[in-house]
Amino acid sequence: MNHPIYQASLDQITARLPPNAPVHMLNLLRFRADGRREGYFGAYVGAFRAIAADLGIDGIEPIWTGTVAGFVAGPQEEAWDTVLIVRYPSLRAFRSIVESERYREEALPHRLAAVVDWRLIAQTEMQRPR
Repeated sequence: MNHPIYQASLDQITARLPPNAPVHMLNLLRFRADGRREGYFGAYVGAFRAIAADLGIDGIEPIWTGTVAGFVAGPQEEAWDTVLIVRYPSLRAFRSIVESERYREEALPHRLAAVVDWRLIAQTEMQRPR
């Protein structure tokens, strides 16, 4: 995750958010054809959770996971397998995990082995008008 493009994006988002504001990450995932979904949800998620726990980060919560049935609108060539929304207590908490050496050594290899393409979109909760 320490790729310069990701770093610049995370820096921009961090500058726009209050330091302790919760953030929801929308993950769009396309898995490798050889059954790597299980590796993602097993090895990658397991390593990610262990790193968060060891860093003392609580409050990470999967909000929703779904299998993509198909596109109603949008480019058909963007075929995603799974949508995952995860709530983090703050962007700082997310960054402390993905920018750690331990993430690069223990979690990232599992994500790279499982996922052929992905999108990660940071979101804040929008206040709806009453």
